[in-house]
Amino acid sequence: MIKKKKEMYHCRITEVVNLLESAGFSHSNPYYVVQQGKIASLTLMKDSERLDLLKEIGGNKRNQIIQVVQERLRELDEEKAELKKHQQQLDKQRKSLEYTTIYDKEVNGARSELAEVDEERNAISEELIRKYNLSVEGEEEVKKLDKSYKDVTREVQGLSREKRGYREAAHKSYKKAH
Repeated sequence: MIKKKKEMYHCRITEVVNLLESAGFSHSNPYYVVQQGKIASLTLMKDSERLDLLKEIGGNKRNQIIQVVQERLRELDEEKAELKKHQQQLDKQRKSLEYTTIYDKEVNGARSELAEVDEERNAISEELIRKYNLSVEGEEEVKKLDKSYKDVTREVQGLSREKRGYREAAHKSYKKAH
């Protein structure tokens, strides 16, 4: 705190050090470039003028800091806008990947169902072929049996004729004998 007592200003050393550090002067850098004649004018200044100079230096530094901060904020806003654009692009890509994943799942599901249908179709086809072969074999058996039936029918008819012939011959012989 700076207090004014009869043209003398009193302040704590830490306040002066803080003010100088905020103006860019620090303990770590003991070398500064000072224009010729400035040191003499500083030593001849009144305390109030020195205080005003320190405030001005501190104010200029503060303005510089504010400008740097504002510039950085502007840069950050630009980066934020770019990041937003990138985020939108990434969101589009993410949605595209989600749709692709869903599509792939549906395609894989359809392929699996198709494979099952093909297996069922193949099993049914094999069963039909087996039944067809059985029917062909059955038709051949029917033809054989039909042929056998016709042969047997002819043989029975032949035997019936022969039997009739024998009866007639027996009847004729009986008539001749009686």
